[in-house]
Amino acid sequence: MGQAKAWLEIGGRPLLVHVIDRIAPACERIVVAAAPGQRIPELPAGVVRVDDPERLHGRGPLVGVLVGLERLADDGVEIAYLSSCDAVALTTAHVRFMLDRLAGEAEAEGLVPRAAHTLHPLAAALRVGPALARARSMVANDRRRLVELASGWSTIADQELPDPGVLAACNDPEQWLRLRGG
Repeated sequence: MGQAKAWLEIGGRPLLVHVIDRIAPACERIVVAAAPGQRIPELPAGVVRVDDPERLHGRGPLVGVLVGLERLADDGVEIAYLSSCDAVALTTAHVRFMLDRLAGEAEAEGLVPRAAHTLHPLAAALRVGPALARARSMVANDRRRLVELASGWSTIADQELPDPGVLAACNDPEQWLRLRGG
């Protein structure tokens, strides 16, 4: 992409701030996980930054999920939405839908969108306690795949989402331009 995705501009703002703005109306608490010393855009008031512990730095995005879940658990949050900083097409309606749907499934540990046979854990709702326990176990056993965190969670087909476009990938300049409408 030529620069860190969090800093890509959309609507004159960094992409990370764009994502936070989509999540904020649906979530009381927002935690952003970063690498130690990583420069990220200024966070809006009330948004908390947590850093990966130095001893786990470089072991993948699951570590960021782990430290974010730890902070949410410390703050008493029970249900959370998991996103990435490059969720260009994310909508507040999607976040609310996922959280409400999970809240209605008392036995489910999480709810993850599925497109064909692909799970999208970075567009999922989860119960903080069980997800934190699984993330801790995975990190302790050097298992790093986010999709493994979501294994066993309830799934929802992309066609059932308010806007399936929220699952669009933003991994190269062509996808970025397409998502920005360019």
